[in-house]
Amino acid sequence: MTVYENGQIPLSLLVKVPGQENDDAYLSPATCGRWLALKAYVLETWGVTIWIVPGFNAYRPLANQHNAKNAAIAEGLPQDAAEPGTSSHGGVYIQWGSP
Repeated sequence: MTVYENGQIPLSLLVKVPGQENDDAYLSPATCGRWLALKAYVLETWGVTIWIVPGFNAYRPLANQHNAKNAAIAEGLPQDAAEPGTSSHGGVYIQWGSP
């Protein structure tokens, strides 16, 4: 299995999340299945439809991570975006304190 760096997974290996209003919500097939199950559970339990906000807010390619960081810096809020290549949206995420 090929391992990709954070934000460098080809979109062709991911799936578009069905039922989204935006066209830029990509997840791995397994994660997408879990997302759809969660979405159905929330709707059935609380009558609320949850969405992934537009703007590569599921999987985020590296170029979009750079854009997000630059926008946060321009707004004077650099802490609001991860350093590119470390985003929890990049498909590879190591939590602080992990080996």
